[in-house]
Amino acid sequence: MDQYSEVFKCLDEFPRKPYHIEMKSEVKLVINAPTRVRQSLHKELENTLNELVQLGIVPPVNKPTDWQFRNFGKGWAIEIVFLCPHHSQSNGTVEKSVGISKTVIKKEFEDNRRSAIGLLEYRNTPISGLGLSIAQLMFNIRLRTKLAISNKVLYPELFKDVNIKLLRQQTQKHCYDRSSKISTVLKPGDKIVVQNIRIKIWETAVVLSKTKTPRSYKIKTLHGRDLFRNRKILILSKVNHKSYNGNAFDTLPDVTQVVSILPQNDISTDVETNNSTI
Repeated sequence: MDQYSEVFKCLDEFPRKPYHIEMKSEVKLVINAPTRVRQSLHKELENTLNELVQLGIVPPVNKPTDWQFRNFGKGWAIEIVFLCPHHSQSNGTVEKSVGISKTVIKKEFEDNRRSAIGLLEYRNTPISGLGLSIAQLMFNIRLRTKLAISNKVLYPELFKDVNIKLLRQQTQKHCYDRSSKISTVLKPGDKIVVQNIRIKIWETAVVLSKTKTPRSYKIKTLHGRDLFRNRKILILSKVNHKSYNGNAFDTLPDVTQVVSILPQNDISTDVETNNSTI
């Protein structure tokens, strides 16, 4: 910029025809973690961004974009896993952790205390059946709280056989899976019914393909919507079986007919993503 300062004096375009700028192949891309802006610069930064939006240089962005989200995950070695909508159970212990944190924060708000104190006490509470707290499992040390305890208890301590104690989770999984059933695998073209969460009505749909995540499918409804749903909330239509004599699903067209009879403008997508555990 110092060498060609006359070009960057004002906002303008290069003269004559547009120029094509390419990055050298040997240049290595670097993703830096986002940094916080100092409080004293917030107002100045906000005014600058509003000016750039008014000039049409940058579009207004009110939420994280897809590429920002993925780059953030790559920069911090976070694996981003797709989560089927309306099936938060597939996100595992992340949903449970969020629920516990919300309960603790709500309780501290009702007691007119800082939420950080409640979270500190939770991290220092021994886990039932394990005898160790979250802080002890991660840092091998008890955290200091407002409770009066001896300083000797706060010394670091190496806990052994933790992996053996954690095997109790396998017992819990075994008890949970006793009443489970293996669902049949759906194939492209199978006619199914799926519940419309908004109006609580079951609608007919067609399976398009199976996704990379376990027990998840891409389907198309009669309204032309492409949805991603978990197998748990998909019911195989009886029209796929010869023993079914009803005509409730006889009007359900094939996949090719669904695509052909609907205009492209009516096709929408219902997709959700979630960060997995860190």
